[in-house]
Amino acid sequence: MDDGARDPADESVADLASDITLQRSVGEGLELAEVQRALDRMGRGEYGYCVDCGEEIPIERLRVQPTAVRDVRCQTLFEQANEKQTPNL
Repeated sequence: MDDGARDPADESVADLASDITLQRSVGEGLELAEVQRALDRMGRGEYGYCVDCGEEIPIERLRVQPTAVRDVRCQTLFEQANEKQTPNL
């Protein structure tokens, strides 16, 4: 018989499972968007070229990260620039 009493531990586990499911869905949505942008770049003949310097992205990088939009040098510079703009919390 269910008397309406809820176990806080069970609720906590259920909340965690719900959060994990939501986070997984968000991650999959972001990944799908990256793939779609890569396909769009292919359609425009821009796939495999760095969006910052215009140089070809090495095939080795594209094998590891097929949705890469920058070569390693430009990606490193991009991350360093954005790291400085992000406040440490």
